[in-house]
Amino acid sequence: MPLSRRLEQARTMPGAPGLRAIEVHPAAWRDLAQDVAATGGRLLALWGSHASAADREVALVALVPDGRLRQPPRLGVSDDCCPGIEDVFPAADRMQRAMYDLTGICSTEPGHAALAAPRGLARWRASARDA
Repeated sequence: MPLSRRLEQARTMPGAPGLRAIEVHPAAWRDLAQDVAATGGRLLALWGSHASAADREVALVALVPDGRLRQPPRLGVSDDCCPGIEDVFPAADRMQRAMYDLTGICSTEPGHAALAAPRGLARWRASARDA
């Protein structure tokens, strides 16, 4: 689906003029990243979060050619991995590795060893999941 059509379906985020959100199914995550890249869009940020073990999500913010900042996907993640997009946006490689280090949500692309983690990070990550 072209990005312009996806953005027509996006909802405006309250209190954030020009920022729009699109909910995508995990199968459409890579397609959306490719649509953003095909229009000349840039990846600005990628992060993961989880309120509980059953409530994980991955989100990104991209700048699209019309100059407005958009928050396209918010991806529900049923397990601890999401589709990798580092081949679409090379900067996503480090963002995905940091997301794994901080939240335990990994990328499905191979070769994503964790960055050097401070002592006690695994214990902190486990306690954050249980909260």
